[in-house]
Amino acid sequence: MSLQLPEINKKEILSTIEIIEKQAKTKVEFYSGMQTQEDMKDAKAKLNSFVAEADEIRKSTTRGLDDFKKYLKNAMDSPLKEVKALSETYKKELDKLEEERKDDKKDKIMNIEGANEYFEMGGEVEAKWLNKGTKIEDIEAQIYHFNEGVRNSKETIETVATSLALDANDYIPLLKTLLPSEINGQMLRDKKLLNRKSAKEEVEESPPSRPPSEKPHAQIDEWEYTRMLSGTAENVKAFVAALEKMAPDYHVEVKK
Repeated sequence: MSLQLPEINKKEILSTIEIIEKQAKTKVEFYSGMQTQEDMKDAKAKLNSFVAEADEIRKSTTRGLDDFKKYLKNAMDSPLKEVKALSETYKKELDKLEEERKDDKKDKIMNIEGANEYFEMGGEVEAKWLNKGTKIEDIEAQIYHFNEGVRNSKETIETVATSLALDANDYIPLLKTLLPSEINGQMLRDKKLLNRKSAKEEVEESPPSRPPSEKPHAQIDEWEYTRMLSGTAENVKAFVAALEKMAPDYHVEVKK
């Protein structure tokens, strides 16, 4: 196919557009307000026919230009193949180098002090950590603060678990998915279930009633339990709140 530029007569095109605009306006005015089914059906057919004719005029006007565009694309694709291939080669090499850089940074992150503890408790390598602009020092600080929060949460869980006679090791792993307050609530629920089970067993295994002449042992109405709390203010408050929530179930008054 030879290179032939299509001839475009701008004045003729503008004149055609002007004619179509006038005809379109006339068609709308003439066919507006149709009431009967037959009239609407006829109007629809005439309007669609006009649209098709106008569209064909547009296509015939630009058909030569469309053919030229196809020719131009095919003519330029051939010499650009080698250029694109070389560019793609460099892209793959750069992608490989970038992956190597990220892997190297991941190794550095894994060697940060406290990284093992961070990942054991559900921490992950954040996407931004692998960016060139993110410094190792900033990652170290983030891991440190995360681990510090976990340690404080562990202390809170251990304190609450001890007060409830539960094993804290059963609940500490839950820090991977739950908040400390949610874990405290779980411990309270578990303690209630254990108490109910224990009470049921005591009723089933209780000895015969004491003879009327036998005096019952004196009951201790009050007892005192003192504990020194350590940790952040937030953890101490969480522990006290957990005890206050639990106290009514055991008819205990918490004095602060």
